[in-house]
Amino acid sequence: MIAVLIAHSATVISPGSKVLVVGSGPVCLCAAKLAAVRGFSTTCLVPPGDCELGPGLVSEGGDLGSLPLTFMPVAGPEASEEAIEAAAASAEGLILAIDNEGAFGKPVLETFLQPSSALQRVAVMSRYLNGEGMGFFASAAKTAANKDVWAANAQAVASYKAMEAEVARMSGAAGVEWTVIRAGTLKGGGSGCSGEEGQAFAAGPPPPLDPR
Repeated sequence: MIAVLIAHSATVISPGSKVLVVGSGPVCLCAAKLAAVRGFSTTCLVPPGDCELGPGLVSEGGDLGSLPLTFMPVAGPEASEEAIEAAAASAEGLILAIDNEGAFGKPVLETFLQPSSALQRVAVMSRYLNGEGMGFFASAAKTAANKDVWAANAQAVASYKAMEAEVARMSGAAGVEWTVIRAGTLKGGGSGCSGEEGQAFAAGPPPPLDPR
């Protein structure tokens, strides 16, 4: 899913362009890393805790080296409204991704989807929105074992639908191309093999960001 976010951001803008990644959690940090690895000048706008964890999660030893990636806090004493507005105004690509079931509201979207900005492309992470729930097992697992399981409850579905509608409306008004990528909960787990003739990886499972 992360690779899809990056791929859809890259269909209009070229490496070297400025990309702003906004959100929270590992999915946001991984999207920022992939954007930087692919040559985009990337700013990752996240909560202070993610700013602290980010360098260590995306690079060995927390040393970003020549990776064109900057972490910027969205809140707290180190946050700068001027810096956030400047990053939003200069970004040519925008990736919006949150790990939990939080959807971006209209005030947040208005900050980053402005007609006067340099923005050309938006990719936003949403969720599967069938509106009928994911059945007993998904709901039970979410309640008893893993709160991050996507169970498509009515309130969450309504929030994501509202977010998608606002992204479409604001992108259209700003003349920006946009894509919504809907994620869900994987049922059954991965196969543990490369998918090429069913052969398993000789050295174990691939790294988390390996496209295989």
